Amino acid sequence: MTRSKTGAEENTSADRRIAACDFCQSKISLCWPSRDRPAGLWRCRSCRSLYLARANERDGSIFRGGVSEASDADPFGREFLRFPPQVATISNADLMVLNHVSNPVADDGSGDRRVTRHSLRVPITIVPLTDNLRIAGPASPAYTIDLSRSGISLIHRSPIADSLLAVDFAPAGLPTISVILQALRCSRVGEGYTLSGRLLCRAEC
Repeated sequence: MTRSKTGAEENTSADRRIAACDFCQSKISLCWPSRDRPAGLWRCRSCRSLYLARANERDGSIFRGGVSEASDADPFGREFLRFPPQVATISNADLMVLNHVSNPVADDGSGDRRVTRHSLRVPITIVPLTDNLRIAGPASPAYTIDLSRSGISLIHRSPIADSLLAVDFAPAGLPTISVILQALRCSRVGEGYTLSGRLLCRAEC
């Protein structure tokens, strides 16, 4: 299933503002992250919803309108999700590939054909996001199939309808690598589902 264009796809620039919580409708002040300005965790003061977004700024200082920092939150369930032991240790070459994921490059819409893809199966955690970057559900385990500096393909036990996902590589032993992924295609394969997506930016959480 190929996704049609969504507001998230058309408005992924750092100029896009998030002016209201899409759960409780309270006024908040956040911005979309970008490739050079990563997302962080913020909490709506009214309903406690978590956002993976960027703080707004006024006169060069962070403006916390309706939100507070949520550095204590654990949206990826790092303390609770457990994966089976990996069959093999990640090689130095694979480690370089994974580190490149944390510095995504722009996708020109060519389906990632001009960017080198690397077959690599490592455990990850995914978290659904709304089109306004609110965390919309619990974390769940998945595995990568292949990845590049502009995209990731993964396999999951259930179909994924969300247009945006947060992806965390802590289960692969890399807790410093988290990214936001825009879902493009989801297909059934055997008893699972594969999803291909475009990397939008890093997340620091």
